[in-house]
Amino acid sequence: MRTLLPLLTAALPGLATAIPLAHVYVKPADTTASLGFGRAVAISGDTVAVSATGFVAAIYIFVRNGTTWSQQGYDFTTVNPYWTYRFGDVLALSGDTLVVGDSGESNSASGVNGNQQNGGYSSYSGAAYIFTRSGTTWSQQAYLKASNRDADDHFGIGVAISGDTMVVGAPDEDSAAVGVNGDQASNGRQNSGAAYVFTRSGTTWTQQAYLKASNPTDWGEFGVRVAISGDTILVGATGSAYVFTRSGSTWTQQAQLKASNAATSGYFGYSLALDGNTAVVGAYGEKSNATGVNGNQTNENASGAGAAYVFTRSGTTWTQEAYLKASNTGVDDNFGASVAVSGDKVLVGTSQEDSASAGLDGDQASNAAAGSGAAYLFTRKGTTWTQQSYIKASNTAAGDGFGGAVALSGDTVVAGAQGEDSHAAGINGNQADEDSADSGAVYIITPPKTAIRTIPPMADNVTGGGTQSFPVMLINGSYEITFGLYHYGSSDLLLTGSPALTATGNSDFSVTAQPGLQTIPWNGSTTFKVRFTPTGPGPQATTLSIPTNDPTQNPIQIQLSGRGLSFADDTDGDGVNDASEFNMAALGFNWQVNQPALANPLLADRSRMQLYTPGQIQALYPGTTLSAKDPVSGRFKVTTRLKKSDNLADFFDLPAPAGSSVSINASNKIEFEFPVPDKKAFFRLEPN
Repeated sequence: MRTLLPLLTAALPGLATAIPLAHVYVKPADTTASLGFGRAVAISGDTVAVSATGFVAAIYIFVRNGTTWSQQGYDFTTVNPYWTYRFGDVLALSGDTLVVGDSGESNSASGVNGNQQNGGYSSYSGAAYIFTRSGTTWSQQAYLKASNRDADDHFGIGVAISGDTMVVGAPDEDSAAVGVNGDQASNGRQNSGAAYVFTRSGTTWTQQAYLKASNPTDWGEFGVRVAISGDTILVGATGSAYVFTRSGSTWTQQAQLKASNAATSGYFGYSLALDGNTAVVGAYGEKSNATGVNGNQTNENASGAGAAYVFTRSGTTWTQEAYLKASNTGVDDNFGASVAVSGDKVLVGTSQEDSASAGLDGDQASNAAAGSGAAYLFTRKGTTWTQQSYIKASNTAAGDGFGGAVALSGDTVVAGAQGEDSHAAGINGNQADEDSADSGAVYIITPPKTAIRTIPPMADNVTGGGTQSFPVMLINGSYEITFGLYHYGSSDLLLTGSPALTATGNSDFSVTAQPGLQTIPWNGSTTFKVRFTPTGPGPQATTLSIPTNDPTQNPIQIQLSGRGLSFADDTDGDGVNDASEFNMAALGFNWQVNQPALANPLLADRSRMQLYTPGQIQALYPGTTLSAKDPVSGRFKVTTRLKKSDNLADFFDLPAPAGSSVSINASNKIEFEFPVPDKKAFFRLEPN
């Protein structure tokens, strides 16, 4: 029998470390190169199971105590190593019972608890293993094979458990049977697929039902994924998902689910999840370029973008409630390759998404980390679904495949990234150490119940506890940002402050519009505005505080930052002041970078140059003007020419622009004023 060995956590580095629940970074205590940790994940309450399918198959158990996660047990070995090839590809967890699928297991045993060590050879017939926990010790309770075991059936490619009932899929089973408990011996439908239902009495497992589609077809792959919730089972197949319900010990098919855009919904049924009367089915090959919820399903402009479909049951009738897409849909992102559901929340993984952002609600438009992966959390109010969070790894990197496996329980999100490369060990280790290629990682995340986002989105979008930067601007310039405050908690959020929010510590930041709502309902939102007007140079910062009635987020706080630039400072030390370089950005100047090739031509002529603001630098070159007295009028007259240059080397005559004027200012100085006809050019005055 297999045993999941308990760990002595005190002897292992990085275990049982108290860290914030917002983002927990999980590695096994024994990181090994090419381990593939995070291949599959499962969660039940305060327990998370993770598989690794690299050099050797391994299952790891992590448990939460208060706010602390620790590793409880693992299994590095198999008792029939010659027959096991895909151990841990899929996992299912319910309370103290863990199911491990192995679709590549090749023993010739059949049924429950056959000889798993000395049986004959039946290539890729598949198996499932059941482990149970007593205290902190895990041990194997059952070894399951199909009752009609056959080579290449891949029994165990999908597993699910709810209490004392579990279901196992075998998508390449060949029977021509139809419905429930048909003839298992008939191999008249190649790869039509089947699912097997097992129940437990005490510690004894028996097969209760043999499920087939009501319309089996060759290569239908019924059983490619399975899910269960109470007396309802969901079975995935090529292009469909089938619902079965139990009355007493009798199972019957209740519905066949199809995508609303079936023609473009590639691989519909290859991922699915079920909770009560809500089912979610993924289609990672779906082709629409729609974004968000219930967008345009009809086009085929984003091959392999992927989608997920939410179905709900009323009585015995199932209907599609929502069509989910990524908020940043991309070609070949495979949104929907993994899905999970818990109550009114749905989690969708997309392991091939390419954004380089990290953490929650970052920049989705950056495609600088190919295959880094992402996950999207959606919430439901009534029958309306909205995206709550865009989730990335805390150490995003190309090829990590974050979101390839996902699990969800209440507010706790679990996402695997089996291509992650850190050599860290245990909980919350060094994420920057990439010395263990494809060792893999798992992230346990509790997205905040309240999110604050800029409208429209800006590059460093914030969530509660984050930072939002205002654009750099000149002293006494001004910029206003509109923020949206989104609430996803299970009850109303009351803003208790008077005023509702304040910006403290720096008067350069001012709240110009308070939230429109004092009470924000679940899945509701309101907006507010903040303006930044720098009165001095250098970095500026303030804390935005929003007192609430929620003790877990009272107050909600975010940090605001900005910077003012002046004509007196020269940050890069090139001799041209910050404000002037900022104004000349169109010519390639950068106030933070010393660029002699640009600065020196200006400085060479600086004795005859004056800087104008906040427009462009204007090079005035009056020279030495010799004026003679007009013998008739007795007056003196000075005539100048206006010249223009794009490179500070070649100047050309320019007629005075319309609207030019000459005046005497309060200091009795003559001023020549003209509108700027070309913001990228330099101008100077020369004697006629």
